[in-house]
Amino acid sequence: MLDPNLLQGPIPGMSLVTEPGNRPWENPAMLTTVGETIDFYTEKLLDPDIEDMVLVSLDSMLSVEVIADFITTSGTMNGIHSLDVAFLVNPYVRELIMYLGDAADFKYVTSYKDIEREKRLPYKYLKPLIQEVFEQQKPRVIDTEITYETKDKGLMARPQRIEE
Repeated sequence: MLDPNLLQGPIPGMSLVTEPGNRPWENPAMLTTVGETIDFYTEKLLDPDIEDMVLVSLDSMLSVEVIADFITTSGTMNGIHSLDVAFLVNPYVRELIMYLGDAADFKYVTSYKDIEREKRLPYKYLKPLIQEVFEQQKPRVIDTEITYETKDKGLMARPQRIEE
């Protein structure tokens, strides 16, 4: 069954039918320097209500990278700062989130890529195991002698396999 909420999203080109300047991202940003933006996020993230929401997100194993990207991207969408400033402030926001996790003695995931790297075994450990498996297997004899014969002698004649 089709979810009715699926059809509630924006229509392509919808942003082109409103008056220019009505959307937050179409106006100049409130904060223009990296220093102002760092002060803004420090004040926001150290607020007890926001801190609790960040800790809940960390406790549900949401990565620090994803949380920081969400926070800085939403700041851009709401017209707080530009996208350039968001990229420059993102490492600071990550460090601040990790500080909150360390202060609350939470175990957090820095990045999902790190988890994938930890699960993967290095080839130097796998190579001896692979060699051992191949040494234990008996070699199979494959009959490579297959003869083909053509009934017709034309240029486009198909070869027929001869069963022996």
